[in-house]
Amino acid sequence: MTSNNHLQIAGVFHSMYAITSQLSPTKETSSGMRSLEADTMRIRCYQSVTGTKFIVIAAPAQDEGGLDSFLSTVYQLYSDFVLKNPFYDLEQPIHNCHKFQVQLEILVATLFPAHATFINK
Repeated sequence: MTSNNHLQIAGVFHSMYAITSQLSPTKETSSGMRSLEADTMRIRCYQSVTGTKFIVIAAPAQDEGGLDSFLSTVYQLYSDFVLKNPFYDLEQPIHNCHKFQVQLEILVATLFPAHATFINK
């Protein structure tokens, strides 16, 4: 998959997330769609308390609990290395946060060794 494909999938997932969050059959607010499974991929979403969404596209056999743990750790790295970076502007792509990039690569290499080179492609 190209990076453009990843962006397209994330965009479609975000739209579906927004729609499903408004379709709750109960009076309580829905948290929206958190997971989508297809023949070739599994998409999992983690939404922080501030509303920032983190989405991972994984193999269909990947355990949901492992993906949730991964996304939670990515959020911790994001909080530590991106949000505390004085040069980062919210709602902008993460380009100037080298420590975040390095820590994310280490996390992926540790948890998903077969896919450790996906970043920067």
